[in-house]
Amino acid sequence: MHMENLKIIWHDQLAEDSFFKLQSLSVEYCENLVNIFESNMLTRFQSLERLEVSYCGSLQEVFELQRHDVIESHAVTAIPLKRLMLHSLPKMKRVWNKDPQGIFSFQNLQEISVLECESLQSLFPASVARFLMQLEDLQIDDCGVEEIVSREEIAKAATRFVFPKVTLLVLSKLPELKWFCRGVHTSEWPLLKELEVSECDQIEIFASKILNFQETDEESQLETSIQQPLFLVEEVAFPSLKTLTIKHMENLKIIWHDQFAKDSFFKLHSLFVEYCENLVNVFESNMLTRFQSLERLEVSYCGSLQEVFELQRHDVRESHTVTAIPLKRLMLCHLPKMKQVWNKDPQGIFNFQNLQKISVSECESLQSLFPASVARFLMELKDLRIDDCGVEEIVSREEIAEAAARFVFPKVTLLVLHKLPKLKWFCRGVHTSKWPLLKELCVRGCDQIEIFISKILNFQETVEQSQLETSIQQSLFLVEEGTLFPNLEVLILGGDYKMKEYKQHKKMNFIGRLVGPGIANIMGFGRANIIPGIANIMGFGRANIIGPGTANIIGPGTTNIIGPGTANIIPPHNSSFEEEKGFKILKMEIILNMKQWERDL
Repeated sequence: MHMENLKIIWHDQLAEDSFFKLQSLSVEYCENLVNIFESNMLTRFQSLERLEVSYCGSLQEVFELQRHDVIESHAVTAIPLKRLMLHSLPKMKRVWNKDPQGIFSFQNLQEISVLECESLQSLFPASVARFLMQLEDLQIDDCGVEEIVSREEIAKAATRFVFPKVTLLVLSKLPELKWFCRGVHTSEWPLLKELEVSECDQIEIFASKILNFQETDEESQLETSIQQPLFLVEEVAFPSLKTLTIKHMENLKIIWHDQFAKDSFFKLHSLFVEYCENLVNVFESNMLTRFQSLERLEVSYCGSLQEVFELQRHDVRESHTVTAIPLKRLMLCHLPKMKQVWNKDPQGIFNFQNLQKISVSECESLQSLFPASVARFLMELKDLRIDDCGVEEIVSREEIAEAAARFVFPKVTLLVLHKLPKLKWFCRGVHTSKWPLLKELCVRGCDQIEIFISKILNFQETVEQSQLETSIQQSLFLVEEGTLFPNLEVLILGGDYKMKEYKQHKKMNFIGRLVGPGIANIMGFGRANIIPGIANIMGFGRANIIGPGTANIIGPGTTNIIGPGTANIIPPHNSSFEEEKGFKILKMEIILNMKQWERDL
């Protein structure tokens, strides 16, 4: 309702059964309303399950319990309210202006949402918070709260708050929030599945129990004067949590402490970390073993982050047991100071063999992506994208071995290397790589690569020869023999390439399926030369080159290019497309303007 001059909704002279069946109440845009319920009236609403109050500029509290005519009683009235929605109440300091302990119970609350209440100091009195047995959804956004739960007196012993049914908790834009509850306490969230903490700059997030629960008054008072973590847990922390989002926490330096019980965060499936300017790392090795369900990790816009996995802590215990990390999807974006994803080769400690999709972009200080021990076991990897980073090599090795290292990526179907101006090689030192299922390959803006693909030399070379090999320009792809990309369908090459050389061997074929069924597109940017081997694809049917400028085709099979626009290539064999059933027309696009390609894409 829109009642600008309304100051009070009801009078307490009404008959006892008045509004007995009122189930839902919505109050909006009542500029002069001071409160919604006075205590003498509250007992009448025995069916009220939903309350929504919004845009009431003068409202100071929802439940006014300090009237002189409140009758003290030993009978506690259970309020049936299930859903409470409070929105844009700029002068509301408290929802309850007095702790209703011994008078009213709000144990039926299931959903609470409080938004844009800048004067709100706390949400619950302690007596309300202790009995929220049915609460499932709690969201507080853009408010002035210093604490979620308030206590009139600080108890000597730690207070325990249990929220047995909460599955969703969102705390967003709470710049004044300092603690969950002032004083020493613990909280339990056994069914919490989704947690988001955003723009709460004055707090840490997690910690196990602090100090002795039997601490003295003096210690307790000291504790309240310093910064506390948002969640203090005594037992297993968040055993059901599946999704954790941490955003815009400018002062956050560490996410977790390693004192948590063993099964804490055991079901965490997805972790999203954004805009945490002072965060240095995401995982330390002592905590990493706990995340046995973590499949998705996204970290972005963390200006101080130096590594994602910190494995060099002095308290890391050497063990012969290798922990398999279930991570499937890793997305890293805009981490300008990150030098490594892993700051130490996790060989013999952790295994990341479940990774399926990796995307890394705008990480200008990144030197390499994988340690060799990680790269060797990416048996499930399907999608690898590196964009606008400072990497010199994709795979790093601490020691250059005498024999050539072999890297096999049996399930990769998409590989994108884009805007990597420092990239010199796939892996420093002599090595080979195999990509049996690769279908799409894009290499653009990798201007230091001179040799795209070549045959490796003698595998039994000496250490001295190997070291010499690492000091000169190497191929991006080194192959031993056979077909490097037997299933490649799309090839995109772009940038100001120096790509001068392509070293072929009679036992080696660059591309397999580009001469067979399922061929798609080859795109080149800049003044691109189609290298030998690729020219062999002209053996079937008729292919069109579409695009401005002159494209040179080098290799077996003399072809004619007619005109700078659409051109026909006459195949070297006298066979028509119809005769070669099952083969598609090859569409080769030479696009000289990079911006045009990006627009068309």
